Amino acid sequence: MNDPTAILGLDVGGAHLKAALLDSDGVALWATQVPCQLWRGMDHLYRALDEVYARITVHDVYHVMTMTGELADIFSDRQDGVLQLSNAVANRSPSKNVSIYAGMKGFVTAERADEYISDIASANWLASAEFVAAQHHEVLLIDIGSTTTDISVIHQGKPFPLGFTDAERLRTHELVYTGIVRTPVMAVANRISFGGKQQGVAAELFATMSDVYRLTGELDLQHDMAATADGGGKTVVESARRLARMVGHDVQDAPIAEWQELAGSF
Repeated sequence: MNDPTAILGLDVGGAHLKAALLDSDGVALWATQVPCQLWRGMDHLYRALDEVYARITVHDVYHVMTMTGELADIFSDRQDGVLQLSNAVANRSPSKNVSIYAGMKGFVTAERADEYISDIASANWLASAEFVAAQHHEVLLIDIGSTTTDISVIHQGKPFPLGFTDAERLRTHELVYTGIVRTPVMAVANRISFGGKQQGVAAELFATMSDVYRLTGELDLQHDMAATADGGGKTVVESARRLARMVGHDVQDAPIAEWQELAGSF
C-alpha cells in the first residue's frame, strides 16, 4: 500500500462514536465525538459514521478502529457484535484500507475479524495503554470516560495488565463501571452525606452522574451528549431536581447550594 495522506482513527462505542484524523506525520488535525445510541439499532452507527466521513476532505485515508460497542444488547454475543461492527465500518468507509485493532495481535483486516474476536472485543483500553507506554516508562494510566474507567499500569515502557477480557478486568478492578455521564448515581453510593447526616440513596434510576457534574460545573456542554434519566432538560435546576429524588427529597426542599454540596459528596 502507498503511504496514506491521512489516518482516521475510529472508536466505536455503545453510546458514542469517537474519531480523530491525523496527517501522514501522525499529527492530529481534528478529533470529534458523535452521539451513537447503538443499543437502539445499527442505523445510529451508520448516521454517526456518515457524519464523521463528511468531515474528511483529503484522499487516501487509512482507517483504523477499536470498539466496545460489541457489548450493545442488539447483538446476540460479542462475536456477533465484533463482526457486525467490523463489517459496518469496512462497508461504509469511503476507504478500502480499513484495519481493526486486535490487541497484542496488532491490526487485522475486517475480513479476518472472525479469527480474532476475543482480541478485538473491547480492546481500546490496551490501544491507549500502548500509546502512553511509548512515551512514559513508569506510569499509572487512568482513563475516565462517559460510562467506564480503565486503569492500566505501565512498567518499563510496556502495559502490565492483570486481565485482558472484560470479565478478567472487572475481577482485577482494572475496569470500573463508573463514568462521568451515563453512570446511574445509585451505582456510586448507597449512603451519602446530606445536611450533616448520613442519608440512604434510592436504588432507582432517578439521576445519573451527568447531573452531579453539571451541578459541580465540571461537565462541558460539548461532552454532555447522553439523555437524562427522566428525558428532561439539562439545566442546573433540572439536574438538582433529579438528584434530590435520589435522597427522597424535592428540589424545593433545599437551596441550590445544598444540592451542589450533595453533588460534591457523590
